[in-house]
Amino acid sequence: MASIAAKLVNFLIPLHGSKKRLSSQEGMAQYYAQHVSKPAPVPDRMAREFHISEDALGDLRFHTVAPQQPTSALRILYFHGGAYVNEMVTAHWDIVAGLVRRLGATVDIPHYPLAPMHTCTDALVLVQRLALDRLTTCPDSRVAFVGDSAGAGLLLALAQTMKSEAHPLPSHLVLLSPFLDVRVNDPRQLELAKRDRMLAAPGLRWAGRKWAGALPTDDPRVSPIYGSLSGLPPMAVWTGTSDVLNTDAHRLRNKAAEAKHPLTFFEYADMFHVWMGAPIPEARNALDEVAQFLRC
Repeated sequence: MASIAAKLVNFLIPLHGSKKRLSSQEGMAQYYAQHVSKPAPVPDRMAREFHISEDALGDLRFHTVAPQQPTSALRILYFHGGAYVNEMVTAHWDIVAGLVRRLGATVDIPHYPLAPMHTCTDALVLVQRLALDRLTTCPDSRVAFVGDSAGAGLLLALAQTMKSEAHPLPSHLVLLSPFLDVRVNDPRQLELAKRDRMLAAPGLRWAGRKWAGALPTDDPRVSPIYGSLSGLPPMAVWTGTSDVLNTDAHRLRNKAAEAKHPLTFFEYADMFHVWMGAPIPEARNALDEVAQFLRC
């Protein structure tokens, strides 16, 4: 059963307007024709607690968040969500802060190019360059990929691409409320949509088509659920049962089971999309589990 805090957050979610916007492809097109997403600034509390810097590698901007006194050689690349059309929000910063506190690790956050102005092929080129830089220049470190929602989809597509090109791979993949199939056409999602107060299929499909660009929407670079898991690192997935994308997580678990690929699966009853960034007990529990997985 969800905590009182979680129920309150879920009750308030519609006030942010995402469900209404995502409920119509026309509404999404109109909104993003008039608005350019801007990333939430670094929270003051994080600036006081951690070393935070901003840098660039070629055309890719990224932030680096490190503890005042690092206690781990682990390096994390964190890929934020936002349906491939939105920049970081405060909840993403909160997830990063939770990981740094628990692990004493350094986290890089790439600000990858977004749809509708850019496509997955634009983003993959840039984030792969950063990933390879970290994997080849941090010899004493383990490098893990962590991402939420669309960021989880991007990191899985990136890992699949790197494997196909025989590049070094990260030690772990962590997928939080993953968005893995931009077609959003699983029949089970009709029932989930009644409980999901944040997401809606029409807008997700619109964003997915923009992210695909000239590629078909079932291309693994767009929808990595259709890609191979062979040779990838161990994965862990967190999903909630009040998330329309819960089906993506289950499909990945089934795919991993068929391929005999190591995947650890965490499902939270009544939890909404990317609850790990909310100020609720279930978020603390999930981040504790993420930290434990990354220590293995």
